[in-house]
Amino acid sequence: MHFLRNKLALAALFLTLGLGAMQQELNTQQANEFLLYSVKNGGHENLKLAIQLGGKPSEIVDQNGDHVITIAMMNAPDLLASLLIEDLLKHGAPRTGALNLAVQKGLVRTVNVLLEAGEKVDQRDELLKLTPVQLACFLGDYDMAKTLLLHNADRKPTGPSLWALAKKSNPSIIEYLLDRSNKQIEEADKKCEDY
Repeated sequence: MHFLRNKLALAALFLTLGLGAMQQELNTQQANEFLLYSVKNGGHENLKLAIQLGGKPSEIVDQNGDHVITIAMMNAPDLLASLLIEDLLKHGAPRTGALNLAVQKGLVRTVNVLLEAGEKVDQRDELLKLTPVQLACFLGDYDMAKTLLLHNADRKPTGPSLWALAKKSNPSIIEYLLDRSNKQIEEADKKCEDY
């Protein structure tokens, strides 16, 4: 592994200098190892380089069976994870269960990136059978619940109500839900007055 790291560092140097000859010497497996190393260590620039060198995010699974997006969320703070994931999604990385994990970890920026990339806002967690917004309410994560609701998460999903979940963990979420309901009612009333 030490030899591989040195070889990849040399490849980075050659590419930076515009001498791409070493790129041909790196095979996909080595590029994937560098990509995995970059994701685990939060190296956004190294991630881009690993992809240039032929790394394939769709092929990367670690010894625990975690896909590359899961690894990024487990090892990087929210801003960096969102940058890494944005690049990984552009290159075909699988996103199985990524939204629910991002909600569990409180990664609001990452949730925004995933939703903008087409994740379904109301997909249920396989284990808990909760939607992401139910999970955010259960965890008492006001910012996450608000983010998901702004992305049109179902306010009345089957199963435990958002009200019941938030009541126990963070009552300010209920205030937000009520405020949002009042604004929607006011907007509907205003539309009726316009006619």
